[in-house]
Amino acid sequence: MKKIEKYTKIILDWLKEQQEIKPFSENIEKILLADKENRHYQLLIQGWQGTHFVHNVIFHLEVKSDSKVWIWLNQSDQKIASELEERGITKKDIVLGFQPPYYRKYTEFAEA
Repeated sequence: MKKIEKYTKIILDWLKEQQEIKPFSENIEKILLADKENRHYQLLIQGWQGTHFVHNVIFHLEVKSDSKVWIWLNQSDQKIASELEERGITKKDIVLGFQPPYYRKYTEFAEA
């Protein structure tokens, strides 16, 4: 299996597991969006919390053509990069896209 396909499967499996975790309100649903052509993957929540409409992206990941996995957004306390590494994505292939480029060299993950 090519690295891109392997990484995509790992990400989708992980996001599906996150989707199964019960939301904070019974009126909130979790939606998994997968743009397989452009390799962008998101998990979002939407629904009603009392009188407030909620629509937020929780996770946004991308698999680039060089096989690097970019984590663009993590609106949780989960350590996504470490969880993906445990599942088989190497640190050198994970980029913390939400970190400024100058800061990435101080992380244990790829700069770009």
